[in-house]
Amino acid sequence: MFKLQLCFTSAATNGIGLAFARQLAEQGLNIILLSKSVEKLGKVANELKLQYGVQTKIVPVDFSQDIYSYELSVDSQLEGVEIGILINKVGMFYDTPDRFARVAQSIEFLKNMININVLAVTMMTRAVLPGMLSREKGVVINVGSMAS
Repeated sequence: MFKLQLCFTSAATNGIGLAFARQLAEQGLNIILLSKSVEKLGKVANELKLQYGVQTKIVPVDFSQDIYSYELSVDSQLEGVEIGILINKVGMFYDTPDRFARVAQSIEFLKNMININVLAVTMMTRAVLPGMLSREKGVVINVGSMAS
């Protein structure tokens, strides 16, 4: 059975998310990586397996899409997997910081921003929290930027 200690949301393939993955794999934790790029996910998973000898699993998901598209893919991939740590590291914002009223963004962009910054974090927590509560152990870490 795949015994999991760590699960990432999006952004596990670069930046802070990748740094978290490397640091925790170095500690021997098995990891599920989530991001929208299958190619990047595969590359990071192989790197972690080879360098640290941990088990990895990839789940390609685009959190900008509506709830049903990733609820089906993510929930089915995580079913029965024991997750001890969930790191919600996903976020987006408009290109340049400014007051909301001055930013000319489309409704689609704003919808994606809400899906990624709010809904993805909520749904990932919803997916793993019941297992943590039943085992009476686990932690959820939410990482975000001041902008997002």
